[in-house]
Amino acid sequence: MEDETIDAEVLNSMAVTNDDFSAALAASTASALRETFVEVPNVCWEDIGGLESVKTELQETVQYPVEHPENFEKFGMSPSRGVLFYGPPGCGKTLLARAIANECQANFISIKGSGIGDAGGAADRVLNQLLTEMDGLSSKKTIFVIGATNRPDIIDPALLRPSRLDQLIYIPLPDEASQLQIFKSCLRKSPVSKDVHLTALAKLTGGFSGFANMPVGLQICH
Repeated sequence: MEDETIDAEVLNSMAVTNDDFSAALAASTASALRETFVEVPNVCWEDIGGLESVKTELQETVQYPVEHPENFEKFGMSPSRGVLFYGPPGCGKTLLARAIANECQANFISIKGSGIGDAGGAADRVLNQLLTEMDGLSSKKTIFVIGATNRPDIIDPALLRPSRLDQLIYIPLPDEASQLQIFKSCLRKSPVSKDVHLTALAKLTGGFSGFANMPVGLQICH
């Protein structure tokens, strides 16, 4: 079979248009996200025991600006674009981030700092790129960045400047009242015997993180 040829006039009339780029962009995934799971989390406020003041602060700092950006524009205000959660390990920083994403019905993209390299100057390059990306979010009203760390003392100050992670929210170890709420949240979908005294358990687990209490809740269910 002879090779088919395309008429020269047809070739000359062909051109890549902006619509072609738009279609390709819609069908493509950014290389940085190809191994990253994007989701709308199913975690809600009821899944998080205690931390009521933190929840309120998140609603004011994150949820309201995301859902009502027009109110900020009306008064010429720029809402915060990012917050930094800090506090002891296991106190619910990641869980809070997932919950606020769910409340806003927003996609949640989780990236661990340990997974982006720290050798051969890679950390500096990643930091510089991160700062550049965050500075470019000002016009993207639906993007909000939440950082989480156990060591706020080693965070580069450049990350904490205005329009970056400019709001710091401390996530503390739960007190006795919060411990009780954590147990109630963990067990709210499970049958619990009447001889289980959650108030007493809350007193016994003083100083425990919420994460450390999860095995206790699981043992109660068994």
